[in-house]
Amino acid sequence: MSRENFRSLYIDDSPRSWLVDVDDYYLQSSVSYYGLNVYVQNYSRASQIIKGRRIDTSSMTKDQVASLVDSCKLLYGLLHQRFICSEDGMKKLYVKYQRGIYGKCPRSACN
Repeated sequence: MSRENFRSLYIDDSPRSWLVDVDDYYLQSSVSYYGLNVYVQNYSRASQIIKGRRIDTSSMTKDQVASLVDSCKLLYGLLHQRFICSEDGMKKLYVKYQRGIYGKCPRSACN
């Protein structure tokens, strides 16, 4: 499974997607992954996929592949959570907010 396959399974590339695209330098940094191995099953394989390395899944069962995809989703979600708290992540989030991706306030006096 490659990173592109994972991205097509999990990340909605449409302009209405709520998730911001995590910068590649952030995904490659080992500091970004600190402590996440406690929360993610198949952590080592999932982190390799997210970092862009290819994993041979031909010898895995469908259940194992599904479990690996779920691990990738969880790990990417945790990395996304950390990224949007960074300066670059907040800038990307603000751009999406300005575009109205997250909706508008229903109050009439609110802009």
